[in-house]
Amino acid sequence: MNFNELLLILLLIITFILLIFHFFINICDLSIKEPFSVEVGSNNCLFEFDKSFPPIPDIITDNKISSDYNHADKDYKYHSDYTCQNIIGNETDNTYNNRQEIILKNLLLHYKCINKSPYDVKSELLKLGYDESNFIFSSDKNCMIGKNNKLEKKVINLMNNRQYKGPVYIIIAQANKIKNIDAQKEYMTKGSYINNYQSCTYNNDICSNDIKCEMLIIFTDGNKEKIVSLINYINSNKSNDNTLCNIVCHNDSNEDSVCGCLNLKNSYEFNNTIRDSKCLVIEDGKAIQRDFSIVYFVNPHNNNNIIINKWEW
Repeated sequence: MNFNELLLILLLIITFILLIFHFFINICDLSIKEPFSVEVGSNNCLFEFDKSFPPIPDIITDNKISSDYNHADKDYKYHSDYTCQNIIGNETDNTYNNRQEIILKNLLLHYKCINKSPYDVKSELLKLGYDESNFIFSSDKNCMIGKNNKLEKKVINLMNNRQYKGPVYIIIAQANKIKNIDAQKEYMTKGSYINNYQSCTYNNDICSNDIKCEMLIIFTDGNKEKIVSLINYINSNKSNDNTLCNIVCHNDSNEDSVCGCLNLKNSYEFNNTIRDSKCLVIEDGKAIQRDFSIVYFVNPHNNNNIIINKWEW
């Protein structure tokens, strides 16, 4: 066997190996990725839900936030753990697959309560590597919450123009009115909300109109550094008391739709007087104003045709 024949055999072997490699990568639908990376938020789960997703638990019978549904109960890691495997779940791990809002494919999933206004969050994230293209911000001049301005509808209207690479988060706080005269007197005399914060939720003489709010939509574009910065920021500003975060969105009959509490001057009129919206807590025996914003995770597996593309972690 001469040199040319050996060279020809070698070329045939190399060609055969390349054909096998090509078949393995393309026909088997595998791809070379960053080692140990995981697809998060993959839309493939949408097709698996119909066959594998568990039914709504019998214990959930109304609109109340159940113990496994309350955003404050667990440290959900949507940015890294919201995978198909975890969503569908198994017998030993039902962290995600047993939550009503996930089962129903709600657009907004409760995440955490923070002691910052949406405006403050935007200002501080701009110092942490974010830029204006990462935000949609609605200030109190154009953000209103009410019967005809429900939170989910507002988000859909703002996000329905294009696709987004996840994860995406919503931060909302509303400038609440006092629900009735008795609550107003309690507020004026005690300087704090005792037992239940009586926000203006259902229609009455001072609650019929919409109220002002601030809302921030955060697009991470799948950038790991930005995601980590955001998660660390949220955790460092997490509230230990979620009472004022769990205020139902104004004039919304769904008690799982909560919109927090925003301090805002000249917010609304009461008894012919322009009043401020105040969110008061007692610290060291003193009433202190503090903002309470609820953070939502935008569910990639939603029923609202909002497209959140998968990201790697």
